[in-house]
Amino acid sequence: MQWSSVFKAIGFVILLALGAITYMYQKDTESNPLILFGLYGLTGLFAAFYFFKVILPTLGDSITTAMVESMGAGSIIVDLAAERGGNCELSAPDERVVENGVVILGPTNLPSMMSTHASQMYGKNLVTFLGLLIDKEGQLQLDTDDEIIRDTMVTRGGAIVNERIRSMLEGSGAS
Repeated sequence: MQWSSVFKAIGFVILLALGAITYMYQKDTESNPLILFGLYGLTGLFAAFYFFKVILPTLGDSITTAMVESMGAGSIIVDLAAERGGNCELSAPDERVVENGVVILGPTNLPSMMSTHASQMYGKNLVTFLGLLIDKEGQLQLDTDDEIIRDTMVTRGGAIVNERIRSMLEGSGAS
């Protein structure tokens, strides 16, 4: 599919707007780090989409065999256009190609793989966190000297022990 110059211009304007919104939001000292992280992620994802789906396909074979051979071992190329012939001469759809130590990946449906990896990462984080709470005998053991346990604990023995939560509730008039 050939992208018209109008679509390229609209995409570029959206990218600039996302960057400006992120910049303006980060200047706010009270900004929520999760929202800021999301804005950075959204800007990065859109920039990658814009580059790989709009700009790079118009350039033809951007990464030649000679370029791959000049790269250091351990380099990785992810060719998001592999299903349409690719932007690297050596890429193949849904294949992992290794040339001179350079790994070339040609996924054809990358978005469908994301939820699986996110679920695996969440599961691993949850198991690791539970490993901090449960001893080898399977008994609950709350080590309040551990920074992770201390900072994620909200209440204990009927009292609010998390300082951030306590100050938020006291500031709102709740007890």
